[in-house]
Amino acid sequence: MTMGGEENKSDSENEGGGRKSKVLTFKLAKESELRVECKLNRFFHVAVVPNSGTCEIFGSEIGSSSSSALSSGGVSSGGGTNTTTKKKLGGGKWAFFTYSGCTIELEETNQTNANSKIHLTTKKTSGEGAGGEDFGDDTGRRNEDSDDDLEKSGDEDDKDKEEEQAIEIAYVSEETPMVSYLNVHGVLEAKRKKARDCSSALVSSDDAVNEMEKEEEEEDTKKKRKRGEIVEGEEQQEEKENDGVRQKSSAGPRVLIVGPADVGKSSLSKILINYAARQAWSPLFIDLDLGQNAISVPGTISAAPIDHPINPFEDGAHVKSEMPLSYFFGDVTVTENSKEHYKFLVEKIAEMMEARNSKNEHARHSGCIVNTMGWIEGLGLELILHAVKSLEIDTVLCLGQERLFQTLSKQFAKDAALAQQQQQKNKKNKKKASSSDDDGKKVEAAVEILSLKKSGGVVERTTEFRRKTRDDRFREYFYGFDFVSNPLSPVAQSAFFSSVSFYKVGGGPKAPTSALPIGQEASTDPMRVASVIPSMSLVNAIVAVSHGKTQSDLLTSNVAGFIHIVEVDMHAKRFTYLSPNPGQLPNTNLIVGNVKWFPEN
Repeated sequence: MTMGGEENKSDSENEGGGRKSKVLTFKLAKESELRVECKLNRFFHVAVVPNSGTCEIFGSEIGSSSSSALSSGGVSSGGGTNTTTKKKLGGGKWAFFTYSGCTIELEETNQTNANSKIHLTTKKTSGEGAGGEDFGDDTGRRNEDSDDDLEKSGDEDDKDKEEEQAIEIAYVSEETPMVSYLNVHGVLEAKRKKARDCSSALVSSDDAVNEMEKEEEEEDTKKKRKRGEIVEGEEQQEEKENDGVRQKSSAGPRVLIVGPADVGKSSLSKILINYAARQAWSPLFIDLDLGQNAISVPGTISAAPIDHPINPFEDGAHVKSEMPLSYFFGDVTVTENSKEHYKFLVEKIAEMMEARNSKNEHARHSGCIVNTMGWIEGLGLELILHAVKSLEIDTVLCLGQERLFQTLSKQFAKDAALAQQQQQKNKKNKKKASSSDDDGKKVEAAVEILSLKKSGGVVERTTEFRRKTRDDRFREYFYGFDFVSNPLSPVAQSAFFSSVSFYKVGGGPKAPTSALPIGQEASTDPMRVASVIPSMSLVNAIVAVSHGKTQSDLLTSNVAGFIHIVEVDMHAKRFTYLSPNPGQLPNTNLIVGNVKWFPEN
């Protein structure tokens, strides 16, 4: 089951259950990594041996050391999970990296998958929590006390016992790209400090302007007004442009991570935001991946400010935020008919980011980290370039493919050359200084692109595995994580069709202009918000509860949350849905897409 590294095995008895659990011990050298693959619907415990060193999960520090964390070249400890007690992690692929060396213990307990299905009831309980029933999910977090019921009989053969082991494989590797990822963090950290220093210099420069200069400017402005040289509103526009220039000069790095599927884009994004948070920055994490969104449920485009490192023992492999911003796209993939909707939502995220940065200097200096889909050709490449432009990305990290790196490098160089030509043309048209001063200067791409190697621990995920992880994401949204002491308690409620309004973005396929008469436009618009007549097709649908108060607001409004429709009664004209919270929905305008969850599968 395991290979590589210094490994010791031991068996111990579970308290009260009499059942054996296996403990695996790995001693990691400096700059090495322990990789663990755990079966879905299983869990294991991990602990760092006291005083042996520290390690990281997605850049979030765990363990303890007599010296400062990562003193051998890592990120200084500004936060994390410093603990030597056993902690539970669920099914999936995990990597424990250490800069200084440490000893890690993994403990697994033989389990069955008896609680893999969800049994939904409408029973409500008194008190603050209400509704929903406990069920076993991704890591069996809810029924730890029922381990005795899962004990296998003593006459089962060794093959059955082997199949019940949670950890499929665990091994130590010294070939890891983490040092290069740390170097990238160093580059981004330098940009953040430069943005902060630039902002301070601008403030000092503004304060240094003496009263005489101000009086001269005011007098000059009055003379221009009398001569009619200043158009009404022009002064405010000029001041607004100056503010924009100041904000851009004091903006932190805006990073976009691209690459094909299964190269570790999500992992790298979490590593970089954790490193930034440990340095007391608050970067904005934006996830444009519809199928494997780390902030919200699949089918969304989301953003969340990160002001503390992600705790993998509470948040798992996902990003937990008290103030996420989510827009419901309604599908896990983009088509030619829906690409305008996807682009529109990316632009809305960009608008919200600019509004945040204009009011929060620290947020502006911290920058953003953007994760993307694994679609890199054709329409996928088009969406990447659109995101670079809309979000004003200045740094692109290309992970795992040289061809994509070369394609983007040429495109960014071409765009920079065109931008410079346009700038020189504008100078000539305005009869300003000659552009000859720029002659001989090398044309540099406005967007910096770096090529990084993927980790050797990254493995290709099957279609079935992706589907299961999406299902687990829905389950976690409504029921919480296994390793949270107080699991969520969703409630099943009923409502009449007449009490809510269902809508869907997109009015069907849009006919190409070449297929229409001259001067005539397509009668359907993929961006149109259309009413949906309730039907049996709503069963198992994930429905977004919009903040939009009217039908016209739905396209531009983010969502308050999601409900899962579990039953539709056409005769009674009502439906039953699963909600994260009891009580009335925050809004009666609901958005339907093509995203469904089948919890019984």
